Amino acid sequence: MNNILNCKERPQDSLLVWIEKYMKYKINILTRRDIKNKKLLDNATVKIKAGTHSIQELDFYMKQVRKAGLAGTNVYFTVMKKFHLYIENIPMVSLNQIDEDFVSQFLYESTCTLADATKKNHLRVISNFFNYLDKRADCKFNFSLNNWGGLRGNSGVKLPIYLNDKEIKEFMNALEEYRKISYKKSIMVILIEMILHTGMRVHEVVNIRLKDITHDELSYVIKIIGKGNKERFIMIKEDILKFFLTSKTKPELQDNELLFKTKGEAFNQQTVYHHMNNILRLAKLKKGKNGPHLLRHTFATRLYKKTKDLVLVQELLGHENINTSRIYTHFDTARLKEAALIMDDL
Repeated sequence: MNNILNCKERPQDSLLVWIEKYMKYKINILTRRDIKNKKLLDNATVKIKAGTHSIQELDFYMKQVRKAGLAGTNVYFTVMKKFHLYIENIPMVSLNQIDEDFVSQFLYESTCTLADATKKNHLRVISNFFNYLDKRADCKFNFSLNNWGGLRGNSGVKLPIYLNDKEIKEFMNALEEYRKISYKKSIMVILIEMILHTGMRVHEVVNIRLKDITHDELSYVIKIIGKGNKERFIMIKEDILKFFLTSKTKPELQDNELLFKTKGEAFNQQTVYHHMNNILRLAKLKKGKNGPHLLRHTFATRLYKKTKDLVLVQELLGHENINTSRIYTHFDTARLKEAALIMDDL
């Protein structure tokens, strides 16, 4: 029977089998909109389905899956690989020995030095995996993990790092310097400008296709496919994109082609991170986190400061829950000044 939890002699080998099934399940349900190499994906999936001999071999095929364009699997496999390595040297006769305290200890030891957002991701993935086992294996773990104390809770939520007005000007000056270095770098500057001016995520901007862009007077309206394959629309000033879109060096572009591409494929997200760090160094700016997400936070912070419209922030950033957008209200200095003067009318 293929639903036997302890399907192998060693619990660690049984866990490997179930991680393979779990990852095969995730491969099947994740959106395939960004697949670049279907043959590579199919070959890797066949190998995973046939079974691997070690977590390292499974890791190899999961890297092939990501290389093929299904990057979302990395979120799940990173955690599952850690969990398998965690129990590798633990004396155990059955996977049924795993209880909620055991999983909580794993979460604590594997995430104690990590940020809350990463801790939450580990918690979400490991909970999802055991829910998967409850439905498909001959077992009932029924873990809630509600009592796991690894998260700081709302009182410990980290405020996002962003660029202030002076730093934005310095960053934009550095963008202009970087633009002049080469044509390739000028294209990357346009991409990074789009993140700064719209708050898009990196994976959203690198997957924009020409058919997603429409002209509207002095702006462009762009359809974005965000998390969970959800659509939203953003608007960007015409002067940021106009030259690039009408450039005579791009006559071969078709409606379904990517706006940004290298060798026919979407830009690698790590490439964007690399150029972003180069530009920050050029601007002599040092922030706690230097990735493009810094620009997303910068956009959202300025948007809320100017509009005081939390719903607008939620809509433009593609947040599923408006509470996620509330972190940007902490930067409302006008409200803080009101609070500072609260005793002045006595």
